[in-house]
Amino acid sequence: MSPTETGLLILAAILLCTLAVSLTQRLVSRRQLRLARSTELQEDIRHLNYLADNLPAPFQSTDIRHALAANLTLKLTELQQLAPEVCSEEERQMWQQHLEEPLDEAALPPGALTRLPDQHSARRVRALLRDLAQLLRLQQERRELPGEMAEQCLRHIKSGYHRVSCDLGIMDAQALEADGRAQLAAHQYRSCLGKLRAIRAMQDTAPQIQNLQRHLEQLERELNASQAQGD
Repeated sequence: MSPTETGLLILAAILLCTLAVSLTQRLVSRRQLRLARSTELQEDIRHLNYLADNLPAPFQSTDIRHALAANLTLKLTELQQLAPEVCSEEERQMWQQHLEEPLDEAALPPGALTRLPDQHSARRVRALLRDLAQLLRLQQERRELPGEMAEQCLRHIKSGYHRVSCDLGIMDAQALEADGRAQLAAHQYRSCLGKLRAIRAMQDTAPQIQNLQRHLEQLERELNASQAQGD
């Protein structure tokens, strides 16, 4: 074999090795991308179900449930195509059915002034509402959700956010009342009462308004009686 032929053979071997390395790198890179996307989709699915399961029924409208279900369907379909071993058809249907189930809103306890039981719960729900609003805006930007439905969902979330803020305001007023500052508490109750009335078209605040109105009237009677005794 001549030196030229030997050189060409070596060059061909180098080219084959280079092509093999390049192909291997592409396959590894593609596999890594698929794995990363699969992991991302699984996290998104868990996030959607976390919101659906942890946001109390009064703060989820039918449109919101439909929007979450639509988003979930997109994620599950892509995951099933990308990694069928991770998401079977049975699992996909189970996830979807879960979000399509209607939520039962528990009645407001007799005499309760707030929808939520304590400040920790209220702040947690408010954080979930912010998270949900961000998610729906992203869906809207990607045109994964009809504009009208997205706007309706966001209006409901906004009213829910105001409702939680009212609950926190009422809890502050209750603390003022317990601390003997009834006049300040009455002012805070009136402010929250007006805000609850303003959102009753989007939120079922009628029972809460009735309880708060009754409590405020009783407090005002006590304040008037105390003032009369002072005079």
